[in-house]
Amino acid sequence: MQRGAEPSFPEACALGDRKRALDLLKRDPSLLQSYSEDGFPALGLAVFFRHPDLARELIERGADVNAAARNPQRVAPVHSAATVQDHATMRLLLQRGADPNARQQLGFT
Repeated sequence: MQRGAEPSFPEACALGDRKRALDLLKRDPSLLQSYSEDGFPALGLAVFFRHPDLARELIERGADVNAAARNPQRVAPVHSAATVQDHATMRLLLQRGADPNARQQLGFT
């Protein structure tokens, strides 16, 4: 992100900038399923960078709980929740249909 630039939707999710993320979604609801430049889904970024309230809001608005990164890592939001040990978000992801057996790079679940 360039100095002075407004964060994109995935960047706002990574930063936990709820206001910016929701403002962008209001203008373009399709952003809910967007990916960062390096291939990570916006929901996965909110989960990985420990913004559970924003992650919950994205899930409630219909973010794909099984969206895997579009890069060699193939990380899904459940992997991010496990990595940061966010049990509440993990439960929510699973309740909303996340695949508990999702495989990432090298076949790890």
